[in-house]
Amino acid sequence: MFTKSGFTARLVARYRPTSPVIAFTPDERVARQLQLVWGVRPLVTDTEVGTLDEIVQMVERNLREAKLALPGERILILMGHPIRDKPLTNLMRVHRIRPA
Repeated sequence: MFTKSGFTARLVARYRPTSPVIAFTPDERVARQLQLVWGVRPLVTDTEVGTLDEIVQMVERNLREAKLALPGERILILMGHPIRDKPLTNLMRVHRIRPA
């Protein structure tokens, strides 16, 4: 998920999912706060993203670099869209990691 405040990551973690919750955030303060939330692994990204396609590419690239996702695996992306308006979470996308 892509988060600026960490709200959705906290909400999802409350249900103790069996899959890991990876929270991408541009804010190091939010990442430090999310370190304390059960099952959430925050990753700080300094990449500026504007469109949904850029976000998907950034998430996929960072998950591969961190060895958190393999080709063919499905991931669920939760976020507010458009990002610049800082909306509440209103988008859920299932994405399959492409082969290298």
